[in-house]
Amino acid sequence: MQAALEALSNLDPGDVTVTGTAGGPYTVKIDVAKVGTLTGSGASLTPSGTVTIS
Repeated sequence: MQAALEALSNLDPGDVTVTGTAGGPYTVKIDVAKVGTLTGSGASLTPSGTVTIS
């Protein structure tokens, strides 16, 4: 998951850290000082899940 996020055009290696066990749940930390404001939704996650942005 971390590699997929870092492959996004607005994220560089080191901008994101993903922790958790295979299959989730995952904790994703993104350096918003580098990438700016983020929004998110868990509506399209499979299986459905919760997204918390803080």
